[in-house]
Amino acid sequence: MYDFKRHLSRIASSVAIAIAIYIIGVLVVGGDEIRSAAARLDVSCLIIALGLSLVHLALRFLRWRYFLRLFGYRLPLSVDIVHYFAGFALTTTPGKVGETIRSIYLEEYGVRYSESLAAFFSERLLDVLIVSILATLLVDQFAGGRWLTGLVGCAVFIVLAISRTKNVIEWLETLASSENSSRTTAVLNHVGRMLRSASDLLKFRSVLLGSALGLGAWAAQGIGLFVIAKGVGIDLPMAAAIGVYTASILVGAFSMIPGGIGSTETAMSLLLIMFGADTPTAVAAAILSRLATIWFAVTIGLLATTMLELIRSRG
Repeated sequence: MYDFKRHLSRIASSVAIAIAIYIIGVLVVGGDEIRSAAARLDVSCLIIALGLSLVHLALRFLRWRYFLRLFGYRLPLSVDIVHYFAGFALTTTPGKVGETIRSIYLEEYGVRYSESLAAFFSERLLDVLIVSILATLLVDQFAGGRWLTGLVGCAVFIVLAISRTKNVIEWLETLASSENSSRTTAVLNHVGRMLRSASDLLKFRSVLLGSALGLGAWAAQGIGLFVIAKGVGIDLPMAAAIGVYTASILVGAFSMIPGGIGSTETAMSLLLIMFGADTPTAVAAAILSRLATIWFAVTIGLLATTMLELIRSRG
């Protein structure tokens, strides 16, 4: 049974950690300078950045809905969108695995765990590929990052190939049947079923459409950083802003820190400084960008989760 109170405690913990990190960063760099830089941002710029974040979430939802339709599910739009957004409440968990909470909710509508988790796995896989591609927009400015994006791109293509290889899936199933531990057998069977389901999603047409939607989604958030950077007085090209944002996301993911909290903001600040921003302005832009993206998504996710719990309690 799903524990809503435990769910809220995890969200509260991630928020508390983020606040602590932001306070430390502000104190180290200079609170007055950062507040002064943030105050330069016009409200209209913040609204545009939030609007672009909504575009990001909407495009990712369309991809998710498309993946579920490939499995034959035709959920009502209102049901699907609320359950999908509910997953963002736990997007600050390592690898965003907390987003799989939507699988628990959707199981009540007949969506099998193996298929909803396969959709999640396929989403994450395509996102790493897309973010890596967009991060290469920084290559012209910082050629030293070429090896990193190239390495990630190769790794993603290898995983794509593995997930499409039936021999690997059959090997997992054979290994599961030879295990003495019931728990290990269950895990291996679960992974095998998920990969078998994911292989149905990772075909040329679905990868092409899913990648196109993901490309638009992540570019939108990069453009959001561009708007915020311009608003606080940082002059950099839009392509560079997209590269800065996505490269920072990669750094946050590789740091293995839940949600990349702290590591993403640090990377973003350093990259903005390399583009000529002073430290307080760069830190202000990074924090504002994260508030308008990941924490905006967490807020929407929390609202969606609360709505679902209210409906469940009345039912």
